[in-house]
Parts: sequence; C-alpha cells; structure tokens
Amino acid sequence: VLALTGRVGNIFPFTGAYIPLFKRFYLGGTNTIRGFREDEILPADDTAWPASSRLPLEAKDIALVDSRQSLGGNFLLNARTELRMGLLGDLELGTFVDFGQLDEDVRTFAPTGFAAGAGFGLRYNTPVGPFAIDFGWKVLDGARQLPPLGFALARAFWGRGPVRILALAAALTIVEWLRGHVLSGFPWNSYGYALT
Repeated sequence: VLALTGRVGNIFPFTGAYIPLFKRFYLGGTNTIRGFREDEILPADDTAWPASSRLPLEAKDIALVDSRQSLGGNFLLNARTELRMGLLGDLELGTFVDFGQLDEDVRTFAPTGFAAGAGFGLRYNTPVGPFAIDFGWKVLDGARQLPPLGFALARAFWGRGPVRILALAAALTIVEWLRGHVLSGFPWNSYGYALT
C-alpha cells in the first residue's frame, strides 16, 4: 500500500498584527517530518540560522545551538510518503520519506530550504486504528549542518490534547481485550493506567 499525505498552509496577518505562537505552523515530529524531534525544524528564512547557511550566523559550532527551539512560521508545506507491506496478519512493515518547508514569509520560499526525514517502522492494525512505531533519521535540513546521528523514535497514534485522550482510550480497549482473550490465564492481581 502506498500512502501519501500533503499539507499546505499560509497565515495572512494584518499589517503589524502579532500571531500567537500557538497559532503558528511547526514542522518536525510524528505528524509532520519523522526523524526530527517535535517542532524542531526552524523556518528556512530564520534570521539567525537560514537554511542556506551551514552553521548559525552568530555561532561557529553546531553543538552550541543543538537545543535551539523553533518559534514556528507563517507558511508550511509538508508531504509524507509511506510504503506499507504486509508481514503477518495485521502486522505491517512501513518505509517512509517525509519532507517539507517552514517559512516566516511565503515570498521567501525556495527549493533549497526543504527538510527531509526517512526511516522504517512497524504497524499493527487494531479495531480502533493503527498502532505504529517508527525509527527515523534526519536526511536534510536545507544546507544546515545536521548532527552526526539524527535519530527519533516516533509512536504514531499518540498526539496532544483530545487525540492523546482518544489514543489512551484505544490503548486501554486493546489492553482489556488482550487481558480477556489472550492473557486470560495470567494472574492479574492489580494493574493501573497513567496518562503522562
């Protein structure tokens, strides 16, 4: 199965209007570009570290800025491709390539500013939706120097807010089903669940 997903967005602010951080676009993580940490990718037109520069303009060593936090952008382009192959029953192997670009201003969009991640993972199709574990690597972030080993473990199906609560409910349903059907001979004295 070949799965394709794409998103494009642009915020059109009024002249001089402030856009709150929680309304801006972000790239990186499970739902955008796997291989990067959540919201890790800086805008390609970032003034301190543009995608056209190998190192930050104010620093000479990538180790000094490895923890730099993105403040998001006003323009987003994101595409995700995934090839899934059946292994055994509802278990599938997936390989993926995700890419995208984040910009402060859509007019600065350039093909050289793309970020990309690639990797593989396992998917298990449950009655309430797929459960996935992905292993991704940073492949490209414009001309920016990437750390020697950029790796991220992503758990698809877990998100923020209501999505996280629905995912927890789905996980509890699966655990209860396993407890009642598969592990019925196991001595369950006590168990608990935590939303972390």
